[in-house]
Amino acid sequence: MKKKFTDYTKLFMLIPAALVLAALILNLAGHGLNLGIDFTGGSLLEYAVGEEFNTEDVVDILRRHGYTDAQVAKAASGDDGTGAMTNLQIRLSLTDLSDDMKKLVKQAAEAEGLTDETITNLTAAYVSENELDSSYSGGYLFSWKKLADSDKLQDAVKDALDENRIPYTVVKAEELDNDAENPETRVIVVLNDQSSAVRSVLEAEMSSRYPNFTYVSIEHAGAVSSADLVRNALLSLAIALALMLVYIGFRFDLYSGVAALFGLVHDVLMMLAFMTFFRSLYQVSSSFIAAILTIVGYSINNTIIIFDRIRETKKRVGMSVPNKEIVENSVRASLSRTINTTLTTLFTLVALYVLGVASIREFTFPLIVGMLAGSYSSNLLNGPVWASLMDKAEAREKQKAKA
Repeated sequence: MKKKFTDYTKLFMLIPAALVLAALILNLAGHGLNLGIDFTGGSLLEYAVGEEFNTEDVVDILRRHGYTDAQVAKAASGDDGTGAMTNLQIRLSLTDLSDDMKKLVKQAAEAEGLTDETITNLTAAYVSENELDSSYSGGYLFSWKKLADSDKLQDAVKDALDENRIPYTVVKAEELDNDAENPETRVIVVLNDQSSAVRSVLEAEMSSRYPNFTYVSIEHAGAVSSADLVRNALLSLAIALALMLVYIGFRFDLYSGVAALFGLVHDVLMMLAFMTFFRSLYQVSSSFIAAILTIVGYSINNTIIIFDRIRETKKRVGMSVPNKEIVENSVRASLSRTINTTLTTLFTLVALYVLGVASIREFTFPLIVGMLAGSYSSNLLNGPVWASLMDKAEAREKQKAKA
């Protein structure tokens, strides 16, 4: 007698339930999802390297100095129009105080009658070209086209930084030229925050390997924007699931919609579980949200095909065949199609994972997990859930008819 996969529904339910439970325990034990700066806040640094480079050089430098959570990627420079990947982007969970520092320096300068300042980032290349002290690398140069008491300005800047608990290693003010035609007052500030430390380390070591290595920009994601991202991600997922429920319920029946929603929740939980298991390799970033929404669309497509076959089979055999048997026959009839489409997509994703850079692998890994989870739920879970709901509904109808 041929074995029926519907006889093993409890086992098929138990396997993902055990995985989700294990992931939940890890989260409660403090070994949960490895959230990237998109969710936790942090900094995005960008540098122009000026030539082809190896991202492993950057990763090695950062790791040697204790920064192990960096996301390093290549980017197109956009300057030469060739699209060459000669820019470096680094995402790190860093504390950056430069914006606050700049406001305080401006306030101190305005009290001394200095306005319209020019701010220059002291990259390693700039420090070397202008023969400045190497300890200034990673700092900031403020300059005004006006003379002021440099000692008084220096004390004012230090007092402002101290009062606001902004750590620094250098604060130096000076009057460069007493010539009335070209007066200039400048202040050099080197912070002692994490962003400044990383910049100093990178610019010193990378400049020795890549002569054209220059600082481009730094952007920061604070706690507020990170909270907005989490809220919008959850809202997007909730809207997608709700619309899927409405669509499947309208196209087929309410129980099909509930079963499909059950499968989609299963797929999302599987992706979250495996991102927990492999937290040391992958961070949860905004690309993970894109992967979830992609899988929701992919999985619902498989589910629609199964439910379409179930509806056709039920119309053909009528009420004489149990719902469990209808699901069994429908899934078997669609099995070859499911295997072919899953393998075709899987080959592409695996090729992207193997050949892609770190950022591509971080996106394709949850896609691979989600695609396999979607195929699993569409064929082994959704149908049996529908059959169970239909059996209960038909039993209630029979009881009403008898009454």
